[in-house]
Amino acid sequence: MRNYKEMVQRSSQYSQNNAFNFQAANSKRSTNHLFSPLDTSLRRVSIEKVVTPSGDVSTNPQEILLRFIEHWGTKMGDANSPTGVAPPPDDGKQRQLLDSVLRFVTDSDRERLNAELTTADLVCAIRHMKATSSPDMDGLLAGLYQVAPDVFGNRLQ
Repeated sequence: MRNYKEMVQRSSQYSQNNAFNFQAANSKRSTNHLFSPLDTSLRRVSIEKVVTPSGDVSTNPQEILLRFIEHWGTKMGDANSPTGVAPPPDDGKQRQLLDSVLRFVTDSDRERLNAELTTADLVCAIRHMKATSSPDMDGLLAGLYQVAPDVFGNRLQ
C-alpha cells in the first residue's frame, strides 16, 4: 500500500511539473507583446487624423499618439499633461448619477466584502480563474498558478 501511495504522489508531482513547465514555456511567448512598440492604429482603434493645437490637421502617427495621450492624460487627471488637469466634476451630474442607483449592497454582503482576504479565498479564486487570463502584473497566465493553487495561494497571501 505504501508503494502505491508513493507512486500516486510521484505521478501527481510529475504531472504538476509538466503542467508548470508547459505554462512557463507558453507564457514567455505571450508576454512578448508587452515589449513591442505601439502600433500606429492605437490598439486597433483607427484614428486617421487629429487637429493639432495650431489648428492644422495631421495624419502623422506620432502626432496622433501625442494628441491621444494629451487628451486622455487630462481626462485621467495627469498633472503632467500638457493641457493641464481636467476641471472638477459637475456636482449636479454626480448627484443625478447617484440618484439613478436602484440597488444597494445589503449589510450582510457589505460585511462579507469588507472581511479580510484569506488564503482559502485566494486558492478558490485561483482555481476558478479563466486559465488564459493574466491575474497579476507579471504577465503570467492563471493556468500557471492553477498548477498548484494551494502553494500559490499561500505565497500570495
